[in-house]
Amino acid sequence: MEKELRGRLMIELERVAKGENSLFFVTRGFNPHGLPEHMLPAVSRELSELASKCLDLADSLGEAGGAPVSSVLHRYLGRASNLADHHRPGAARLARELLADLRTLEA
Repeated sequence: MEKELRGRLMIELERVAKGENSLFFVTRGFNPHGLPEHMLPAVSRELSELASKCLDLADSLGEAGGAPVSSVLHRYLGRASNLADHHRPGAARLARELLADLRTLEA
């Protein structure tokens, strides 16, 4: 599941890094402005849910750190929704940073 998540995530993040889908980092669980559900990107919901499943599975198997792609995605979703951080980057920059982190994980 992590491999599927990583592949789909890399494709979507390339789009976000180019300025498309600026709401990518807003999901049901990470929605600090309370945007209505119909405004949230379906692909973001799907990827966030897949990441949650990976994390739950790794936890149930007792594998600490067993879902690194999922962990890093959720960390970035949390970072994007942290309204207390007045210096948090926008979606395109976050996407570029997340892509770099994912490439580092792969190496």
